[in-house]
Amino acid sequence: MAARKIFMKVNQHYKPEYQTVTSIIEENSRKTVLKQGTKQHLENMIWGYHEVSKYFPNVKFCDAKLRKDGIEFSYIQGKTLTELYYEAVERNDKIEFLKLIHKHLFFLETISENIDYFQPSQEFQKYFGVCEDYDWKKIKALKQCAFDCTSNNLILNENQVYYVDYEYCFSFPVPVSLYKFHCIQSLYCNNPEIERFIPFSEVAKELELDIELSILEKWKQYFISELEDSNSSEKLKWNYLKKTIDYQFTYEKIQKLFYLEKGISWYEENTPIWKAYIQRLEKQIQTQDEGLKWYQENVPIWKDYIDKLETQIQSQTKELEDYYENNKNQTKENEIQEKKLNWYIQQEQEQEKYITTLQNQIKELEINNTKQKIKNEESIQNLKQIVEDLRKQLFQIENSKLYKLGTKLHIIGWTKNNYDNSEK
Repeated sequence: MAARKIFMKVNQHYKPEYQTVTSIIEENSRKTVLKQGTKQHLENMIWGYHEVSKYFPNVKFCDAKLRKDGIEFSYIQGKTLTELYYEAVERNDKIEFLKLIHKHLFFLETISENIDYFQPSQEFQKYFGVCEDYDWKKIKALKQCAFDCTSNNLILNENQVYYVDYEYCFSFPVPVSLYKFHCIQSLYCNNPEIERFIPFSEVAKELELDIELSILEKWKQYFISELEDSNSSEKLKWNYLKKTIDYQFTYEKIQKLFYLEKGISWYEENTPIWKAYIQRLEKQIQTQDEGLKWYQENVPIWKDYIDKLETQIQSQTKELEDYYENNKNQTKENEIQEKKLNWYIQQEQEQEKYITTLQNQIKELEINNTKQKIKNEESIQNLKQIVEDLRKQLFQIENSKLYKLGTKLHIIGWTKNNYDNSEK
């Protein structure tokens, strides 16, 4: 997927040396932020990323990489601190709002090595104007300062708070009070309606400032005049809007109107794509017109077909009603049959139990018969043996009798013969 710009912001109301073009680029579902401007301005941002970031441990400076056409930043997803402030305002929750003020002050904290006492310098006077007579030796200052750490430039997600768009990083001493005043008061400057919710004078008490508000306000106005081109058309338009709009809309919402105007250049770059898309739409419209014409010609046929369908539907509806009525009767019959079936199932279960009992009895009988058969066979064998033994005894007895009888007869016959012979 080719890279394309999905968002563009141009601060044309700034002087040329401070003007930047910020674009969100999407390529292969990955988003990055490209900031373009003068070489010196971009180099100052890269210096801030590598050097000033070391002095502010409670925020993470968004990753930056210098390219030929500008600086590429990581795209950070999350809520700005401004959004959290406004959520508290919408809930009318002053306690939460003041908690966010202290959280904001925590993000602004620097390491102790970066704290010194303020000494006015030419660089300071360039951005903030001439310093009045004051006991500056008692005023604490930052040696290195990430000056524009406002709620718009702080993005919070679940695990980290990111500092984005850090265009104004200073290497000359800046009073801590001015730093805190600018970062917190910018919320009120861009969204004046918050003053009605909770006055800035009440918030200022939480900042522990060691410089009078009038001096801080004068320095900030000078800083804005140093950046902005008061004769630019964008500045004139904004000044007009500030006098006429209802401040129920935030400054961020109004800025979106300017961003839309800057999107015209992106549209012009993509005009060929849109023209091809329009041609495809025209072809689709032509095809749909032809289909509409065919539909109109066939309306009578469709009406006749619809009438027939309605007749069929009425007939089917009557059949369906009859079916439902029959179904009710069938349901009652089914209930009766179901009761019978339940009774039969119960009887069948009882019969199965009875059959199981009989089968177990039969098995026991078979086992007993088998055992009895074995016993009978043993008895028969014993009887056979007894009979056999009796037969043997009887045979012996008979043999014994015959033997004795023969002997007797032999004796008798011998005697008789002898007698006969004697007679002879």
